Amino acid sequence: MKKMPTRQTPLNSVWNMLSFRVVVLILGCLRLTEAATNTLNHGDKLNSNSSDYLASRNGAVTLGFFKQEYGQTWDDKQFGYYLAMWYTEDKSNCSIWLANRDDPIADDSGVPTVDDTRLKIICSGGNPIRLFSLQSTSITINSSDTKLVLQDSGNLVLQGTNKVLWQSFDYPTDTFLAGMKLGVSHGARL
Repeated sequence: MKKMPTRQTPLNSVWNMLSFRVVVLILGCLRLTEAATNTLNHGDKLNSNSSDYLASRNGAVTLGFFKQEYGQTWDDKQFGYYLAMWYTEDKSNCSIWLANRDDPIADDSGVPTVDDTRLKIICSGGNPIRLFSLQSTSITINSSDTKLVLQDSGNLVLQGTNKVLWQSFDYPTDTFLAGMKLGVSHGARL
């Protein structure tokens, strides 16, 4: 006996299409939450030679590395890598803050990291670039609780247990952001 093919009703067809779209939406959301985070925890690293970056919770601000090519050589270099912050939707990729403004990295080996005593950028062939060190302060914290958080305001904050240890707002470059209070230090200076 020959089996008759089952005929899909319009309701089954709609249900299948809706189920497929829900699965795609869920997978897309999982991919976004995996790809972008606003926090670098103790021991985590953000690699410059990959597409690693931090994004603020609302997605407006991004922190990552970029390669700057110079029109002429600067200290015998034709380009340098910078840990920078920029507005995500700005198509010009104009930075609003640079961590290593005066100390460009010669290659794509830069890695910002939060370890037991400091916030730094390590790179091959050079000394670490210190942004903050607990050794230069009288602050005592549980270092495993430290984390670097990119806030929606564009402030990059190193936090201990309920303490602001360091923040980029205390070290502005050439862009003044809403919420900055020049002359007010919330963290310890090097």
